Parts: sequence; structure tokens; C-alpha cells
Amino acid sequence: MKSKRELKVYCLILCEGKTEFNLFAYLTKNLFKEDFDSSHVQFSNKVEIIKGGRPIVSQGVLLGVSDFRQFKSKHDAIIKKYAKQTLFYLLDNDIDDSNAIGQLILNTGHRVQFLENNSEYLLLKLAGKCPKARGDFKILIAF
Repeated sequence: MKSKRELKVYCLILCEGKTEFNLFAYLTKNLFKEDFDSSHVQFSNKVEIIKGGRPIVSQGVLLGVSDFRQFKSKHDAIIKKYAKQTLFYLLDNDIDDSNAIGQLILNTGHRVQFLENNSEYLLLKLAGKCPKARGDFKILIAF
């Protein structure tokens, strides 16, 4: 009897900035390489969106997100161009609109993983440094 072959699931990876993208690449290609190689999920960063002659998304990098309105504009453009694709967002959880952004992503049938507190904080912690925590700031944008 032939064993069943799992179908590949393709996801477009979208990161807030280069730091998150590099962190994701390191985790998938180095630290958890065997897990990702044996997984039926494959990620692609081939997402390019140009508006007004300027890139708003380049190689899966959102080139920054500062609030819900800005994220929604980029998200809507991505959904329009890549309508039949599953999107996986890797975002920092360091802006006041993070909950609303996460809800928008889930409501449109896509996936999101927030980095608690943010990617730079995580990298500093991994390097043995003692960065300030989110609670040390009155407004999250300063974090």
C-alpha cells in the first residue's frame, strides 16, 4: 500500500522590516532547519507591491508599519494582488494598533505571529543584553 503524500502548503511571508525577515530566515534556515525542511509548509518572500512609483512591500518586507491605517492600506494591496495566496505575517507587537492589526489579518483568513515585545528586543535578549521592557514606556511607539 502506498503511503499518502502530504500536499505542500505555500505561504507568502510578510515581515514588518528587515530585522524580522532576517530573524525568520535564521530560524527557518539554521536553528529549526530540520523542522522546516520536514514540514509540508513552504514560505516565499516573493511579494512586491509598488504604489506611486515607490515600493510599499519589497521581497516580503512591509518597509515599516506605524499604525492600523498604514498597515490596512498595505494589507489591502497585498490581498488584491495575491488574492489566492495564504499570507503569513511576522510582526512586532510594539505599536498601539497591534491588536486591531492582528484581528484584521485573522478576519481576512490569513495568519499572524507577533513577536513579543519586538524583534530588536528579542535579539538583544538572545545576545545576553538587558533591554528595557515594553512596560518601561508610556507610549509603545517610543519602545
